[in-house]
Amino acid sequence: MLIIYSLLLLFDKVSLDIRTKLSLFDSMVVPILLYGSEVWGVYNYKDVDKLHIRFLKSLLVVKKQTPNSAVYGEFGRFPLSVICKLRSLKFWVKI
Repeated sequence: MLIIYSLLLLFDKVSLDIRTKLSLFDSMVVPILLYGSEVWGVYNYKDVDKLHIRFLKSLLVVKKQTPNSAVYGEFGRFPLSVICKLRSLKFWVKI
């Protein structure tokens, strides 16, 4: 969680475009959030989605009440739970 807030503080100080911000999130935060998701990805992913949507809403500077589907649609992204389930499915099929 600390790295997300550090990124948000960095974004306040340095002017970056949205693609760069999302790229930093995807390269620095997502691997930490999805660590071991091959095993737990089918069960416990709600907290991962909460952090992801909170980050996206802070980038858009919208209220918490904004529908999640609108935020995902604006960025053209999917919830991280979809990636968790996909990674888990690929892992178990491989075994």
